[in-house]
Amino acid sequence: MKKILALLLLSLSLISCSTYLPAPRSYIGFVDYAPFTEKGIFITESNSVSFNYEPIGSILVEETGGWGYKNPKIGNNKGSHNDDYLAPVFRSMAKKIYYPEKLQTAFDNLAIKLKELNANGIINLKISYYKEVDSKSKLLVGKIIVTGMAIKR
Repeated sequence: MKKILALLLLSLSLISCSTYLPAPRSYIGFVDYAPFTEKGIFITESNSVSFNYEPIGSILVEETGGWGYKNPKIGNNKGSHNDDYLAPVFRSMAKKIYYPEKLQTAFDNLAIKLKELNANGIINLKISYYKEVDSKSKLLVGKIIVTGMAIKR
């Protein structure tokens, strides 16, 4: 009887196994530089420009997705996602939900830092998207890194 039960469980476990095969897909992305040009900030992905400028320094902005409370009044939700706690989310866990990284937040923080530096431009702009495992939770989070050289025209 035990052998039959074991054989039955083994056969059921083998029958239920299947391999996930991802379907083909396409993706088109667009990054709008209007938030910078509207603030009078020159921006280019080129590493050289046809005008004189004063290099201020290299700049790096990093935005990482993470978990915050579903209710904005619970806990300490300070950080770059302050006003976005009612935005759509991808995953949820207990009382917290996952807030994805946002390119617009990275751009806003970059513009603030450029203003602090008295810079009115950025050249050699690079935008990188990553997925990484959070060292504490061991969960996958998204990350955006924006780099470039801050300049004064």
